[in-house]
Amino acid sequence: MQGASSVESCAAEGPARDLLMEPFLAAFAASRLLTVARLVLPAFPVMYMRRCAPDAAELVAVEDGAQIQVRPVREDEGFKRFELGQFSFVYTEGGFMCPSEERTGQSLKEALHLQEAGGLPEDEVRAQQQLLGKNRICLGVPGVRASLCEEFDTLLYLYQFSCVWLFYINGSSISASVWLALLLGCGVARSLLVTRAARLRSTRLVGLSDSATVPVLRDGRMAREHPENLVPGDLVVIESNTVLPCDCVLIRGQAVLYEAMLTGEPVPTSRAAPSTETEFTEGLADGSILVMAGTRVIEAGGYEDGCALAMVRRTGGATMMASLMRQCQTLPAEGQLQQFSRFAACTSGLFVASLVAVGVMMYFLLKWQDITMTDILQRSLFILVPLYNPMVGVAMGFGHFKAMRGLSSKGISCLLPPRIAMAGRVDTVVLDKTGTITESDTELFAVDYCRDGSLGHIVPKDSVPELPSLERSCVLACARWGNNRERNWSAINQAVGCAVLRELSFDR
Repeated sequence: MQGASSVESCAAEGPARDLLMEPFLAAFAASRLLTVARLVLPAFPVMYMRRCAPDAAELVAVEDGAQIQVRPVREDEGFKRFELGQFSFVYTEGGFMCPSEERTGQSLKEALHLQEAGGLPEDEVRAQQQLLGKNRICLGVPGVRASLCEEFDTLLYLYQFSCVWLFYINGSSISASVWLALLLGCGVARSLLVTRAARLRSTRLVGLSDSATVPVLRDGRMAREHPENLVPGDLVVIESNTVLPCDCVLIRGQAVLYEAMLTGEPVPTSRAAPSTETEFTEGLADGSILVMAGTRVIEAGGYEDGCALAMVRRTGGATMMASLMRQCQTLPAEGQLQQFSRFAACTSGLFVASLVAVGVMMYFLLKWQDITMTDILQRSLFILVPLYNPMVGVAMGFGHFKAMRGLSSKGISCLLPPRIAMAGRVDTVVLDKTGTITESDTELFAVDYCRDGSLGHIVPKDSVPELPSLERSCVLACARWGNNRERNWSAINQAVGCAVLRELSFDR
């Protein structure tokens, strides 16, 4: 009798459990299907939008390759505009357009004539300000809620939360609670304390509008203006110990600049205004008369009161600083390592085989047994879980968090934690801190390879075919060498490179 009652009790627990879990399962499945649709279907963000006239639009959908981005439309200075990639698109009679924030086609004669005329007239400045907007670089850092949604709304978290749900409904509530706490804690820490904090540091790094007011020659008088109010064609006075808020062309005087913010070069460089039209044209082509936004002016002179005079060439999203930030934001979100590629290929093969097994199981269960959809989902997940540990994402999250803290202590910032190569070995280290803007390509002079932690012999550039055999057993440290090809780091100003090599440790 006791055994029979036990069987009846167990039989009653199944329907009762299904009755309690099916509403939760329906809500969970619906939310997960929406997540998969948003991540897989490119047109999902615009499914809730309808077409309208451009002048009445509140949202704009922009197709960028395989992705569709939705941007809000706001009204500013009498124009409707939206921001995309540090650029401001303004609505005119012909639709939305991106007005040029670059003043081109000028000659030295025209620049000097503009100086004699007392700068741009106020009506032209006001018209450009209304059309171009503020001189600022908008990185678009998401808020706290948006950052959390960006972190958790991924296929990896979809899989992890599914595994937690699986353990909850099978009675392992303690293990499921621990997993859930680890998932939420790791996700919140990585989203707010690492990713969003790094983006906020980047905004402060490119906060050109936070600079002090700058002297501007306008409408025949000199006045100090906020950097956000500058427009292409303005004549600005470059003072010593200041940071430039826009890209400029020197037309009077000279300046000593510290461009480490852009090029990484720790040695100050000098710029001098051209004296002929030929020097002006060649200087625009090779950048020898350009002073970029974000550059610190160590010393200026040659114009008035120890200052230099420059004409604003580019503002806002057209500056070189904004271009570099766009390159950083368009890099792959995750580091590409050979170990990860092999792991992904192996896991994909096992996943396909498991899907086939799940399909066969569902066919026979539905054909021969009276089974609920809840049981089918449970058994399917039980087949898939052994392929990929649900806590691997948590381990990678803590690893990224630890790596970010270590890099931050050495002054290195990373916008996205997944870009840090985890669980892999470094084969090649390239120390490149010059030529980011001034050179169009990289020139290899020689390779000094090390084995067992010590430097070996120098391989000249003529022996490049030997490099593939070296890559299998050593670390390559590439550097720019002097004419004598001697290992004289101080002569070629590789102090930063030496410091990086001393900090790195290679475990082969």
